Amino acid sequence: MAASGDIAGDAAAEIHDLHVFLDGWLSGELPRNAESYAGFAPVFEPGFVMISPNGATTRLGDLLLNLEGAHGLRAGTVPPFAIRVEKVTPLHIWSGHALVAYEEWQDLPEGTTARQSSVLFRRAPETRHGVRWLHLHETWIEGHAPPV
Repeated sequence: MAASGDIAGDAAAEIHDLHVFLDGWLSGELPRNAESYAGFAPVFEPGFVMISPNGATTRLGDLLLNLEGAHGLRAGTVPPFAIRVEKVTPLHIWSGHALVAYEEWQDLPEGTTARQSSVLFRRAPETRHGVRWLHLHETWIEGHAPPV
């Protein structure tokens, strides 16, 4: 899908498609091959940084390595593993950039978790939705962190 010209809409489409990929990759529903994985890495800025809900900072190289090795990690779980994105909300739009918030819900055997995420995108016409992930910060939604 090509970029629409509306950076907020393009960012929302990118958030959705990335999480569809993550769901399929982690559940093992996508085959573990270069074709399946090919759409993942190009949507990130080389300097991408993610701050997890626990406060850990992960740079792009480590994220790619960890995720590639996590294929099928959630395969066969009961209830079945699932990721869904809700409440995608553009917060700020300016000169080819967008700051967007969303909730990510994961159904896991130990229960459902939820995190509030904010992501900074920049316009990148060469990518599938015309945006690149620059920075992602996640925090647990109260009452929906994993059991300790």
